[in-house]
Amino acid sequence: MARFLTVLFFLSLPLPSQSYSNITRGTTLLSFSPNNSYWPSPSGDFAFGFYPIDGNQFLIGIWFYKIPEKTLVWAANRDEPVQIGSKIQFTDDGKLLFIDSQGHQYWIYNGTTGATSASMLDTGNFVLVDSLSGILWQSFDYPTDTLLPGQTLGQEKPLYSNRLWRDYLTGRFMLVLQYDGNLVLYPRSRRDIFPNPAYFASQTDGESPPVNLVFDRTGFLYLKNSNNKIVYSVSSNVINPVEEYYQRATIDSDGFFRRYSRPKNAENGESWTAVSKAPNDRNSCGIPGICSLNGYCVLDQGGRAQCLCPHKFSFVDPNYTFGGCKRDFIISCENYKASNYLLIELENVDWPFGDYELLHLGEDDCKEACMSDCFCDAAIYRSNQCWKKRMPLMDGVKDVRIGGKALIKVASSG
Repeated sequence: MARFLTVLFFLSLPLPSQSYSNITRGTTLLSFSPNNSYWPSPSGDFAFGFYPIDGNQFLIGIWFYKIPEKTLVWAANRDEPVQIGSKIQFTDDGKLLFIDSQGHQYWIYNGTTGATSASMLDTGNFVLVDSLSGILWQSFDYPTDTLLPGQTLGQEKPLYSNRLWRDYLTGRFMLVLQYDGNLVLYPRSRRDIFPNPAYFASQTDGESPPVNLVFDRTGFLYLKNSNNKIVYSVSSNVINPVEEYYQRATIDSDGFFRRYSRPKNAENGESWTAVSKAPNDRNSCGIPGICSLNGYCVLDQGGRAQCLCPHKFSFVDPNYTFGGCKRDFIISCENYKASNYLLIELENVDWPFGDYELLHLGEDDCKEACMSDCFCDAAIYRSNQCWKKRMPLMDGVKDVRIGGKALIKVASSG
């Protein structure tokens, strides 16, 4: 829980002139009270409070309140939901905390200066202010996976995807504006490995620092340098008017950073529509790590990623097929005998990284080279080239354009 309370220094645009719906000291929200479980913004566009998820669990969050989807845009406890019976308190001394059903306290704001009031704003920003209306704390400084119009993201302050759609645990992908000025997308666990695993970069390194990611109040999403020059457009500035449409920009569970738009008054049942995405030149199987270790990705008829395991492998978590695959057999170099193993073939499948040897051989000789080598867990054969690999296998994908085949060593019995 401590990482949600770490002080982060994001840059935010000044608050617009708007009405405040002041929340006074000593006010409490109750997870078990439908009429007292959230604080709405003046227009009712947003709400702060207990956001219900599975069963009797809640996130301390902010969401679009008026629309049927109740889309979550911020959470204080995304990895540790609270149970029914929990409370949120704006204390008598101007601090903000939540108390779980076991009585454990978690501070959202515990600064030395107590806030005189709190407000859920129509921008989607929840603020604590002092007696001079100066902001002591605001949710815009602590985004999770989403930015809203009027929000600015500073350098090295990442957004993290959700685990799955409507699974709000911290996911596998991150968006970060690096100190070098590049806006970059990474698999979260692989940012610092070599070679560079970024699958999107704005190529804006070298711009006058600092560079900031701005989601302005018109809905335009761009990078701006210290000279207030727009150096990169993350999405087109041809947008739906914010007076008529809700807007958000989210790093999704599949690793894409998308800008969404939705009519405020959807008369024909319209929901969120993706206006743009980054990267825009890849399909879902083109995102590194989409199927984690040892799995491989295929596209369904709707163009969505699905993950599969090789024969005699199974999902690490059967309820989370994007979490990778594990062997259902034991392989060892001790007293290794090739006769105890066989190679299964997967047509048009590739794990492109991590080979330790490249041989120029025909297919039969490639198979023999892997079978006789106890360290060879798999080989990729294509056009008289044989790439020998060890587990784990990364970034597996099936595509008829690949050609060739993957040869996976498995136990011959069991």
